[in-house]
Amino acid sequence: MKHKISIAILTLSLLLGTSALAGLNASLNAGGGGGQVETATASQTLSFVFDAPQYEAEGDYTVIEKGDNLHYTSVAGAPMLPYAVRTLAFPAGTVVNEITVTTGPVHHAAPERPVVPVPQPLPLNMQPAQVEYRQGPAYETDAYYPDAWVSTHTGMGLHNGQHVLHLSLRVYPVRYHHVAQELSWTDRVEVTVRYRLPSAPLFTADSSDLLIVAPGGFTETLQPLVEHKESRGLATTLVTLDDIYNGDYFEVQGRDQQEQIKYFIKHAVEDWGVTYVLLVGGMRGQQFEWYVPVRYTNNHAGSPYETGFISDLYYADLYKYEEGEMVFEDWDSNGNGIFAEFTNMRKDILDLHPDVYLGRLPCRNLKDVEVMVDKIITYENGKPAQQEWFNRMLLIGGDTYPNAGDPYAYEAEIDTNLSGSYMTPAFNLERLWASTGTLTGQADVEAAISQG
Repeated sequence: MKHKISIAILTLSLLLGTSALAGLNASLNAGGGGGQVETATASQTLSFVFDAPQYEAEGDYTVIEKGDNLHYTSVAGAPMLPYAVRTLAFPAGTVVNEITVTTGPVHHAAPERPVVPVPQPLPLNMQPAQVEYRQGPAYETDAYYPDAWVSTHTGMGLHNGQHVLHLSLRVYPVRYHHVAQELSWTDRVEVTVRYRLPSAPLFTADSSDLLIVAPGGFTETLQPLVEHKESRGLATTLVTLDDIYNGDYFEVQGRDQQEQIKYFIKHAVEDWGVTYVLLVGGMRGQQFEWYVPVRYTNNHAGSPYETGFISDLYYADLYKYEEGEMVFEDWDSNGNGIFAEFTNMRKDILDLHPDVYLGRLPCRNLKDVEVMVDKIITYENGKPAQQEWFNRMLLIGGDTYPNAGDPYAYEAEIDTNLSGSYMTPAFNLERLWASTGTLTGQADVEAAISQG
């Protein structure tokens, strides 16, 4: 039996608001940037409008439909509830003084069965797996989940090339109290953010746009790339690993080589104005050694063969918001020397917002460097944006676990479709999907790419 609770969203207005959630004191200071003088307080109000929820019994549980433009909560074992999300971007140096929340009338409903929990994650270890639903601590607590109508998250990152404070708001139109077996919902939520903008930019240096980091043995072969970028108006600085480790430009900081490189990038952003970073260096032969070292995460996903993975986001994620200040993001929030740790017992809290545009050429020898430099120069000189193929985007996806009883079948198709939504209407989308029969194997992909 289906009960009415479908949820739609959202309007945005610039108003003055009232009432209370909590204060968020966000005084942001970063070394190497310009000074900051705060201006008078301003405010911004976001209005979210929802329909009454729809829910129905499926097996042992009640499933709440999320409706268009909403998402499901994703904490394994917690009630799976819909939410709306909105992210605001303020210039670095903004002080967020207060966030207040006002709701419309609050209604209650009593489903006959518990709200379904978020399923447990499935490890990507190529082993047979079944979706498992297991009730977590929220089902044992005599309180509503989530504990408020709105939750917030702050992070430092980039927006249109500018350093910003990201303020993400998650608005929950439905909350669940398992002990009381009760849903609580509202059709309207208003969130008012009161803040002060800095009167001057925090980052003012502008002597270099692109930083290239490479071993000393690659520098001569990379010189044509430096000259090419300079000719296109991109001020480029090439530094070697020895330059970094020896402190030739900035004082050496960091517990290992990876952290020393990351601190160097941070200084280059603050003192030179670097926006783009290119790392040049892949693995040395068949060994687990790298010309430019990588950072491995330490997130144990249940597989004895893989206890983490490589993430160059580490080098791009330079800052985090901590106790009201913008500070260096070391990916080791608990300070135990284990980076990007995520286990059953210990979890590092990471910012995960890139503060530079960063890429890597994983070259393993001088020939690789020569080939990649030639390809980049040829591509950029060929005016790719004017070519017929440039505006075609290929979306390839299917179902990672076709036999797992996954309620979100063909999740890869959902993901690729979301990626494509950000590219339209400038790009024409072509979909190779398992559900439509257009993706049956490798030959389909090769044929589509060969078309240009």
